[in-house]
Amino acid sequence: MSPRIPRDLIKHLEWKPGQEPPTPPREDPVHLSPTTIANPATYILLPEGKYGKYDYPDLLIGMQRLSYNAEVEAVNTRKSWEWKNTAKDAASAHTYDFIGNMNHQQAIELNRELGNITLSTVLGREFVKLLREGIDGRIMYGGDRNPVVREKLIEVYNDMTEKRDPWRSEWFDTKFTARGEGFDVTYPIFKNDGWEYVTEELEEHLKEKKCINMNDWLLHSNLHGLPRPGSTGSDLYYWPPSNGSVARFGAYSDWSRLGCGGYPAGRSASLGVRAVAKKTGGAP
Repeated sequence: MSPRIPRDLIKHLEWKPGQEPPTPPREDPVHLSPTTIANPATYILLPEGKYGKYDYPDLLIGMQRLSYNAEVEAVNTRKSWEWKNTAKDAASAHTYDFIGNMNHQQAIELNRELGNITLSTVLGREFVKLLREGIDGRIMYGGDRNPVVREKLIEVYNDMTEKRDPWRSEWFDTKFTARGEGFDVTYPIFKNDGWEYVTEELEEHLKEKKCINMNDWLLHSNLHGLPRPGSTGSDLYYWPPSNGSVARFGAYSDWSRLGCGGYPAGRSASLGVRAVAKKTGGAP
């Protein structure tokens, strides 16, 4: 079954080279429930700055994918949902369960009900890059305003990227829609003290399935967080966008993967989502 294309995007599919590109559809603001982070020490601070094309405030990003807790139970009760832990990530230094078996839209909605947003390909790239910089010596702070020790940064980085069992993966809030010979990309940005979605023409990007270099993706990807044409390497497998696809990131025994061609209805016990919240309070 072909993915359903929203009515206001159909004109983008009918656009032809030589015509003036249609104006991207207006996206509604993202309304988040009030949130209080119960354990800020389990978050890492992504400092305010320009990431991709837009400015972002200080953001707190979960060290782990969302796990079942009292806040999730409250959402379950309020929405008559039944989310629970479905997967366990076991490594030498830690073990934790996380929520899976949810499709792309369900993952985004659960995060919103908790007062969070979900990493886009832009912010996902910045988070992995941040972890690498911290491992290399840059001081990183947790949500409790204390420095995060290097061993913890390695743990979080390996959880996301290390080639080992079990399979671990997470949704990114980035969607792709065919537009003439290219694609539109839709993702959340921070604007006017709140979150909203923008839909833009996707920048030039690698259009074939292949292995690329993780460093190349982190340092030289386009403004939408995708590798550029000509990217090569052997430590990150890349899957390009297709019409109606969404993005996710994961790792298994013989690969790490940035997948931009995923079907949004897909689900797996080991496919979860990570929380992102705007930081409140003072320095750092």
